[in-house]
Amino acid sequence: MKHHSKRLLLLIVLISLGGCNALKISEANQALSNHYFAKEQAQQAAGSMASVALLDNINVALKDLANETFARGNEEDNPKNKIAFYRIAATAAWQSGLEMTTDYAKPGQDLCRVPENRVGMEVNCSFLAFIPIFSALDSSSEKVTKLNVEQAALSSSDDAKRQDLLAQAQALFGEFKLAASSALLARKDISSEQLSKGFIAKLDENLVNIVCKQLSEVISTVSTLDGNPSTLRSSEKDLKMQLGEIDGLSCQ
Repeated sequence: MKHHSKRLLLLIVLISLGGCNALKISEANQALSNHYFAKEQAQQAAGSMASVALLDNINVALKDLANETFARGNEEDNPKNKIAFYRIAATAAWQSGLEMTTDYAKPGQDLCRVPENRVGMEVNCSFLAFIPIFSALDSSSEKVTKLNVEQAALSSSDDAKRQDLLAQAQALFGEFKLAASSALLARKDISSEQLSKGFIAKLDENLVNIVCKQLSEVISTVSTLDGNPSTLRSSEKDLKMQLGEIDGLSCQ
């Protein structure tokens, strides 16, 4: 199951610093970009012991960057600098594999609710709104992938295990549906923002992928175990309707 995060993270290059010229923010942004692209290269070479070790090292570096920039955000007095540091911290935490990205994003989200703080920081604030949501979707996708492996190895006579996997799959569908719905609502919330067309285009591309492809893959996993996807398909239809309310986006 392919994750949307790789494409979304290409938006790093589009993120404005909102007029903040602090060198430390620029350095932190560069470090985040370097770690991200290094991780992409390591993932493409996955399979060797060396690539596994390299990925581990990159994830450690991302966690360190998340903690360092979060601390810098706490130390800053300028609210816009704080927002920039928290955005970097939350993104690094997400890409390192940490699940509690909300802890890194929330201080920045709170600052972004103050109108004067948001001026010039619209992209940073929008990114902070989406990071915990996309992190949750990534986590659910990874769990579904593992569940599919277990399902493939399932014995036809092991009903107890099948019921256990079904319960897990249904719970994962609930998680994925909630995160997807949250992403669509967050997108509506920023519809009036003055954001770059490139940012919106990439964001919408990911929303279409989530609703039109990834959700179907989760439903397929549940259906393989249950065989009765009618309720799930109804939820899928509702999410597609919500998608269509955003600038006419669709699965076609």
